[in-house]
Amino acid sequence: MSSAVTSMRCLTLPTHFHPSSRSSSRLGGVRCEFRVSEIAAVAREEFYAAPVLDIEDVARGIRCVTVEAQISRELVHREDAYTRPGQLARVRVKGNVYRVPVCSPPFSKETNWSVLYKMRGDMPSGAVKAPNSTLSVKAPLQLHVVSEEEEEACLLASVGQVIELGPFEGASGIDLRPVLFISGFPTLLMFASGTGIAVARAIIEANEGDAGSLSLSFRHQVRLYYSAPDPTLIAYKSRFGEWEKRKVKTRSTVCSRRGGEDWDGFVGSFSELWEEDDIEYDPHTTAVVVCAEEQSAIAEIKDLLSRAEIPDKQVIYWNAAAL
Repeated sequence: MSSAVTSMRCLTLPTHFHPSSRSSSRLGGVRCEFRVSEIAAVAREEFYAAPVLDIEDVARGIRCVTVEAQISRELVHREDAYTRPGQLARVRVKGNVYRVPVCSPPFSKETNWSVLYKMRGDMPSGAVKAPNSTLSVKAPLQLHVVSEEEEEACLLASVGQVIELGPFEGASGIDLRPVLFISGFPTLLMFASGTGIAVARAIIEANEGDAGSLSLSFRHQVRLYYSAPDPTLIAYKSRFGEWEKRKVKTRSTVCSRRGGEDWDGFVGSFSELWEEDDIEYDPHTTAVVVCAEEQSAIAEIKDLLSRAEIPDKQVIYWNAAAL
């Protein structure tokens, strides 16, 4: 082992994303110098054209608008990309910019592979890499649009229309790392209300191993508690069956039966829905994801979890304040 170490020479580590730099360290008494290369700056537009591919009414006044997004190492820098559930998309329509929640998961590894992960070729250390060509792929991105808040982006958009998509807001994304430990948290609870249901959907529908996934199929039990003002405002009802196949049992409640739609489900608050549920859990092995934008709902959920004796360190919150 010692002979192998003493015969080591300086290592050169080429990379495409670090700035040019030099550093040194000692390994087994031998001083090794590391040099990395840098990538040349590529001019990029903050906003780019995004054709509308599909529009679906998912509740009264709420639409799921599918647009064609662009994935590119050169044109869409990582800090501007959609990498975490809960990030808000910037959408520009007729010169006006809207901040809209995304209801589809971050792009899959399969989609990202050819433009973000695949090695394109070697380059000498310390050199500046100027891309010979720009690689990009198109992928569908689904936006959760509430007509009352983004009427122009929602009601005036039509299939085939071209809107503009800009940088995603990284600070609005939810950090799932504290609850990724499957064996440590076999029970996962999710609470959603308002536009938070878009974030919950993005997490639920993320493929295993992709960004945004909580490996739901490997958990012992997963519950989604979803509250809406009335039955007509419950979004994505048609997807509840598919979520069940992903091991997510959805419990919905409404504040009122008004709205002109028959409702034979639960009526009441999150606390009342929780008390009515028959879930068995261990507080110390239960993780919680809260996707609510109303402060009153967040306060109620915090009180509920306190009474359920689930430690605060096992609860993560979507940054609804970013809205």
